[in-house]
Amino acid sequence: MYSRYNQNLDGQSGQFGAVYKNTARGKSPLFSVHQNLSPIVSIQQNFDSLLVPQDHPSRVKSDSYYLNKNYMLRAHTSAHQSELISMGLDNFLVVGDVYRRDAVDSSHYPVFHQMEGVRLFEPNKFFDMVKGPKTHLQLFEKDGVRTNGKQETHTIDSVIILEHDLKDCLLGLAKHLFGPGNSILNHFMHLNPISNTYLSNIFLHLFYSWKVCSRYRLRIF
Repeated sequence: MYSRYNQNLDGQSGQFGAVYKNTARGKSPLFSVHQNLSPIVSIQQNFDSLLVPQDHPSRVKSDSYYLNKNYMLRAHTSAHQSELISMGLDNFLVVGDVYRRDAVDSSHYPVFHQMEGVRLFEPNKFFDMVKGPKTHLQLFEKDGVRTNGKQETHTIDSVIILEHDLKDCLLGLAKHLFGPGNSILNHFMHLNPISNTYLSNIFLHLFYSWKVCSRYRLRIF
């Protein structure tokens, strides 16, 4: 693992992560990019700042690389979210290598690169993207009920707007990356143009969320 530490895979020319990062940055100049943050983080950064429960399965020692009782190699770039938000940032990308104790197979490796985007909306501007009357729209509700489609604190209106905006962003990025217009990435990945893309809320511990899947030949990526 030491030989793989801090390789900065996303910064190496030709790496998929580098292509992805540069594409996202070019398409969204609104976002600042943070790619040189230390992969050594505290337990508080990696779990507590994200409100990960003490009994959450991701905390077990067999899943992550702990350096001691207080520090570890980050298991996700989300470990830097709280720090960056506290600095006043509201639109940013975090890029870097992450480390997990995965068994090596065709789709798993203990070191891989990850990139995530964070965007915070101002309550008084959130509904600006809505056309037509909007005075009746509310972002939060009291005594709400969690359902399969929303958290208990959000109104259904805010969920629909966020879902549409996020899916539109993810789908547009996927089409730009994997579509026939990106000859460099298609050559690197040896893939045919995108034939089908779908989104679904399948993440057990991340509610509410979606995953973008692209179908090439008969395989799903």
